[in-house]
Amino acid sequence: MSSPGVDVEETDKKAIEALHKLDVQATLSGRADILAGLWDERAVRIPHRGPADIGRQAIYASDKQQEEASRGWSVRTYEPEIREVRVTDGWGFEWGYFDLAIVESSSAVRVDLRGKLLRVLKRQSDGSWKFVAVMVDFEEGEPAAEGQVAGRDPARVAIPSLTRIY
Repeated sequence: MSSPGVDVEETDKKAIEALHKLDVQATLSGRADILAGLWDERAVRIPHRGPADIGRQAIYASDKQQEEASRGWSVRTYEPEIREVRVTDGWGFEWGYFDLAIVESSSAVRVDLRGKLLRVLKRQSDGSWKFVAVMVDFEEGEPAAEGQVAGRDPARVAIPSLTRIY
């Protein structure tokens, strides 16, 4: 419920913008414990590769595994470009694109990816918003497979499967 005189649409807009900012901060951190705060308890994440992660605990476990496997790599940039958000009855639906760059610290190898996203958001009882469903796909062909960087010898450069979490 909203307070008298409060514009629900404006309140929702600000809360969704806050979720978007948290999404960027959490993604740049690469930390599973911070990323977990973005998700509704019953969330589903459908990554580019692999099976769906069902429930916040499963998403956290997948993110934690990714965090451990990605030591030496960091997300340098994550720039979502949300093209449309629709809100109705406590649910939000959005689509857009994102640019993601990861960097290996010892060699400075950089991998740039561009993807599409489709997300469902749910208003929480405190008025904040969390992700309930997220699906992503990468543009301009497939991202490099785990252990490969496009145009490089996979034996010389090993990249983590960061595409698993997006």
